[in-house]
Amino acid sequence: MNNIPKLKFKYLTLEETSDILSWTLKDTTNVLPLKEGTLFLYPELKRLTKEDNIKDIIQDRYNNFIKENNNLREEYTTIWNEYNDKYMLEISNYFNIKWPKEYKEISVGIGLIPVCPRYIKEKAFDIHKKNKEDLIDTCMHELCHFLFFEKCKEIYPNWKYEDFDSPSLLWYLSEIIIDPILNSDGIQKIYKHKFKCYDIFYNVEIDNIHLLDKIISKYKNNSIETAIKESYNYLKEHEKELRCYPAVLTAAEVAEILRVSTKTVYKLIKEKSLPAVKVGRENRIAKSQLIDYLRQRETSSSNPKVCFLEKTSEKVWTCAVSCDIVRVGKNKKGVNANECRNHTCSQRTG
Repeated sequence: MNNIPKLKFKYLTLEETSDILSWTLKDTTNVLPLKEGTLFLYPELKRLTKEDNIKDIIQDRYNNFIKENNNLREEYTTIWNEYNDKYMLEISNYFNIKWPKEYKEISVGIGLIPVCPRYIKEKAFDIHKKNKEDLIDTCMHELCHFLFFEKCKEIYPNWKYEDFDSPSLLWYLSEIIIDPILNSDGIQKIYKHKFKCYDIFYNVEIDNIHLLDKIISKYKNNSIETAIKESYNYLKEHEKELRCYPAVLTAAEVAEILRVSTKTVYKLIKEKSLPAVKVGRENRIAKSQLIDYLRQRETSSSNPKVCFLEKTSEKVWTCAVSCDIVRVGKNKKGVNANECRNHTCSQRTG
């Protein structure tokens, strides 16, 4: 008989909340805008010094959050229980692996945090306040990760828990496969919803092929064991290209992409046309925010351009109109005008 884990919702303690915020502020991987997210949620931490205690700074807001949301745990339990058993069985069938016996209960911490970290060893993950749709999305997303890692341990017995941490290549894969797995027919019958992985993965093209298209095809046309092996090998083959795609940009990098002056970028930030977060004296702009800004302006531009952002020996090409097509070419001297299939692009050589 299959083991069916249950979720146990709880409130994060002040210390747990502080630890999560401290971790995000110290993050240097630049894979996701963790620090920027924390400073947006807690602007009072922008002036944090080494002598300051995060717990002291956020204590009032933490207490208010708990007081204002004292029924959240019961509400989330009621919402999720409607889907728990059906989802646990279906995701187990998809991965062709039973839930291990130690997964009797999975702890879900609720807190005033900007991220949803998971803890594979501890069988736990944390979330921030969500509506019903986002709650179900996040729980299914995180639970998919747990069984993905169990399946990987079955395929690659020598792997350790540390191999699953960000910013490892396996972590990248675990986030990318959310799209093909949770949008599969079996999961969609349980919960009709368009699941998405992180926006950054939809914006990357390698050798003129969308990264997601390549990965999705492997999960549609192969067994789960073959799909994991082939998709992991594909990411290993293109690891350098994948890692050079930035999630967070400086004002100077945005100016390079838009082919405008840094002064113009600062003006957009000041006008609140382009959201940014102040980190020390520098502005940081999430690439997803830049994409949103450019998409809003897409219809007003009649002369889109292609420009590039150089990263070491490689060039990351982005369309300066939609900015959702990124090409990574090894030492390319230029880009053909027809390479951007959504626009009539001009050529620029680097």
